[in-house]
Amino acid sequence: MNHEKEKAAADPLDTKEGVPLHHVGAGEAEGESAAAPLLFRGAPICWATEQQTHRVVEKNAVGPDTISERPGRKVNLIAYNGQTYQKERFYQAVF
Repeated sequence: MNHEKEKAAADPLDTKEGVPLHHVGAGEAEGESAAAPLLFRGAPICWATEQQTHRVVEKNAVGPDTISERPGRKVNLIAYNGQTYQKERFYQAVF
């Protein structure tokens, strides 16, 4: 009995009264496809991410310099009508 109390106290999330979580695909009937694409003014729109790179030059006094490409930050872009935009440029283009 003590062991059950300790177990219940150790894991407060392990209860029978938990809130059910949404599962991907829950409630879909057989044969249904994924959600329809988002549309903006009749054309599909979605987020796109792009990995930027930056060039690093390490000076070498004896031989040639070492040049390498390193990953930079990721940029979130908007893919719309066959082009990718930054948020501000998208607003300027469509509004």
